Amino acid sequence: MAKAKTLVRYLRSRGLGDDVAARAQQILEEWRRRGIPLWEQENKRDDQRAALIFGQALSGEELVRFFAPVCPDYPDDSRAAQLGLGLGETIPPVLSLMRSVIPLMEEWKVPYSFTVLLADTESDLSEVVALLANSEEDFLGRCSKTVTAAQKVASDLFCKSGVQIVPFSEYFRGQWHPMQYFWEGIVRGKREEDSAFNSFLCELAGFRAGKYEKQLGRRCTPEDCFRMAIRHYAQYHALGYWMRQYQGAILMNKDSPNLRAIRRPFVLGEKKHPSLPEILDQQSRIPIIVL
Repeated sequence: MAKAKTLVRYLRSRGLGDDVAARAQQILEEWRRRGIPLWEQENKRDDQRAALIFGQALSGEELVRFFAPVCPDYPDDSRAAQLGLGLGETIPPVLSLMRSVIPLMEEWKVPYSFTVLLADTESDLSEVVALLANSEEDFLGRCSKTVTAAQKVASDLFCKSGVQIVPFSEYFRGQWHPMQYFWEGIVRGKREEDSAFNSFLCELAGFRAGKYEKQLGRRCTPEDCFRMAIRHYAQYHALGYWMRQYQGAILMNKDSPNLRAIRRPFVLGEKKHPSLPEILDQQSRIPIIVL
């Protein structure tokens, strides 16, 4: 009860009316009862941010915008098979969690949208494309068929129009890779000037070496592992920065060391890539639902 009162007081201090603040707190409590996990558990700042997002949506200020990046239908080992055309491993958990989240949003009449983003982002890696498809066009076509399969399942589960399943390449209108490469440069620069961050990347590269070897279909050198670690960390940074243009953004993602890019984002100075959106707060907290 004390925590609930403290949360309501916080929401009032952020400009929400008494009734809206109380309802937002109740939604968060129901969120917990239904077992929808926020990362990290029992984090006061996540609770506050999520409740504020609910309250602002109830007030008509902003949608609650759920973003869920998912992988294509990768084989267990790219040396053994091509890219599949089905749902893969990461889409079913997202759809399952949506079956808990969407009814809650609708019961409490909270305006929302769901964007499931299929990461066809490796189309620029010729090694990966050569292993998994006949060409870059074929790689993207296979990803598109996974999107179609997911859309079919989602349409059977959810009749509302607030659910969108789309490839990165389409959603970002061809600007994803320029944004990713920009952030790769930022990550490389931070690695050189921040020894603690460099140590983190070293550990990350070593920890995921086996994954990179399966992805590239060959034995990876330490340099290969660093390149891939920087690439994937930059992808999370690019997505997090994009999401922060929306005050109601919530991320759905499997647990990953790369979530540090969402939790502890680098702040850009005046030099920004032209594809990046204008945002007010580069460090605004994004609640994360763990799959």
